[in-house]
Amino acid sequence: MAETTNQVLFFIGARCTTCKAMTPAVRAAADAYDSSVELVEVDVASNRELAKRHSVTSVPTFVAIHEGSVAGRAVGAQSRTGVAEVFAGAEAGHVRSVPLSTTERLLRLGAAAAVATIAFVAGQPLLLLIVAALVVFAVWDRKPLRKS
Repeated sequence: MAETTNQVLFFIGARCTTCKAMTPAVRAAADAYDSSVELVEVDVASNRELAKRHSVTSVPTFVAIHEGSVAGRAVGAQSRTGVAEVFAGAEAGHVRSVPLSTTERLLRLGAAAAVATIAFVAGQPLLLLIVAALVVFAVWDRKPLRKS
């Protein structure tokens, strides 16, 4: 790995279906930033030391490197906008957080409403705690891009 190159390390696993589903969007972003950011796909099973050096605990994980230093990272499935932001961060030297879309928030709130209905009909107060957690996750993104 060249120390002066802007790179995005895309840590994947052979059995990771999310990684496979995201690969076309990642490669499209890499094509868009072809002249300024290099995409490096890293299989964690065959590159354990590199994964350990970048504290990769789950896949997919993106690590944006700007001029040899880590500019930021993203863990888990990312939207096309999130993937593009990782590449932009590798180019610019910082990665901005991409908020949840309105659709994602509405889906999470819909799940909370469905569980609340089941809890009310079944008379299960424990399910109401689950509803509370779903509502929290509907408005709070638990896996934002972050500065490393």
